[in-house]
Amino acid sequence: MVGDLGERELLNRAQLLLQQLSVTSDTVTGGGAIVIEGILNPSNYPNDPANISWNGLQAAAAGGQPSFAQIALGGSVSWGGGSSTSTATIQGALTTTVNATSFNATTQTLTARFWSTSVAPNSPWQSRGSFSNNIAIDNFSDDSKREVFITTADFDAAATTIAVGDELSGASSGAFRANTNISQIQRNYVTVLGTNYTRLVIDEDIQTSSSSGINVTFTVTSSIAADFNAAIRNNRSTILVPDSAVTSSGLRTNDTVSNASFMTSARTVNSIDTAYFKTGGVTYSRLNLSGNGSGNSPNGAGTQSMTVTAFQTAASYSGVNYIFFTSATWEASGATVSTRVATSDTKFPAGTTVTGITTRSLSTTTVYRVTFSQSLVSTASAAGTVTFQFGASYALPGEQVFSFISNPGDTDVLDLTELKELGTTAIGGRGTFPNGPDTLAINVYKVSGTATNVNLILRWGEAQA
Repeated sequence: MVGDLGERELLNRAQLLLQQLSVTSDTVTGGGAIVIEGILNPSNYPNDPANISWNGLQAAAAGGQPSFAQIALGGSVSWGGGSSTSTATIQGALTTTVNATSFNATTQTLTARFWSTSVAPNSPWQSRGSFSNNIAIDNFSDDSKREVFITTADFDAAATTIAVGDELSGASSGAFRANTNISQIQRNYVTVLGTNYTRLVIDEDIQTSSSSGINVTFTVTSSIAADFNAAIRNNRSTILVPDSAVTSSGLRTNDTVSNASFMTSARTVNSIDTAYFKTGGVTYSRLNLSGNGSGNSPNGAGTQSMTVTAFQTAASYSGVNYIFFTSATWEASGATVSTRVATSDTKFPAGTTVTGITTRSLSTTTVYRVTFSQSLVSTASAAGTVTFQFGASYALPGEQVFSFISNPGDTDVLDLTELKELGTTAIGGRGTFPNGPDTLAINVYKVSGTATNVNLILRWGEAQA
């Protein structure tokens, strides 16, 4: 539909209402599907009016009815010059390494505090040291008062993270029973004279009380260090990795990790608990994996090298609608969203285009993840290439408003009544809407096989004002 009405400069307010597209074609040996697609306002519509030849429908041969619509044969259109191609190289599995850490037994000394009855808080009443002769460790018979208090400052400054399951022992006054462990931690449980205290609830009665009026030092043995005495275990689906390594590597959930000796098949990282454990001035993240190790790594302080593979990157891609490309070759290709895969590249069906582009970094390497409008029909292997095509002898989106397939020798009809009406801009122009009227181009091509003749009949109605 064109808006150039010559010298009269009339305002064209016509609306074209599509109704039906009929397709018939000749039968050919070997078949091969015929694709028919409608492109509204092609992006490569010629800017120069001399590069397209429009024909009116006023003549008797065209029905002789008044119409603002015009048609242009495909052969009369220059769609932007000759086509060119470029390639991008397929990225294989994107990998880096991080170290899973194991620990020796880790202990530290803390101080249990007493309170003078003159400053003891009225609540919470469980604060046994407040009401029982100013003692820091008390073997009071009530099980609800299995507790000691340390300052929150000491809790936060502990060289090794204090955690549920840690074992308490070695009190300098008073005594913990064997295998006494922390069962609950309540940080900032109470404030006395402006000092915040953390409550450590324990799972055993205290054997003997400490002396009244003195603070008591005791030993804490880390349960986390004990659990991770080996970096990888066949009965544990977690590993510890320094926070700094998680950050610098770019490791994410859904990536996979493996180890040549003790986790021989890849495990998926389901979640990451950052700042999970601190010891020796280093903070560690816990990686929660999809499965246990395949063996037990050696006990004691050390590390195990873990190979990290970025999610979805692989040595080859098959049956998916995405591929990863090396950064340098993708950027050099010039491809972007809507760029078509060249018809000479048979890894994708004909007419495949780029629909999305994202980046993924692992360690110091960045690659591009490119999504396509159709899935691979053959395997794309690492170091191979995908060929992209620029320029075309056909209409490029624009907006694709319909697409369907017909087989040679068939007659097919597509109902277009549900499509929006076609119109024009209030101020005429020589391009496509909004710099001119709506322009509908119809591309017809075969996916494979011998060429065949195709006949199209487009039916529409016009409302004129």
